[in-house]
Amino acid sequence: MTAPSSCVVTYRYEPGVRPTRAVCLSNIGVWGRVLELPKGQKVTATHGTCCCEGADRCEFSFSWL
Repeated sequence: MTAPSSCVVTYRYEPGVRPTRAVCLSNIGVWGRVLELPKGQKVTATHGTCCCEGADRCEFSFSWL
């Protein structure tokens, strides 16, 4: 949790494992829906840090009303 209505989800993969862009998009969709379950509304996501672009992790930032 980064604030009452936002959070960051970080994935760190085993050495040598690199996800595809489709995996990243699936993670955004799954976590977006999970955050809607406890009455989160208008969930938005950004994916600023990505293993597909050479980073050591994938980081997803979510916010909601």
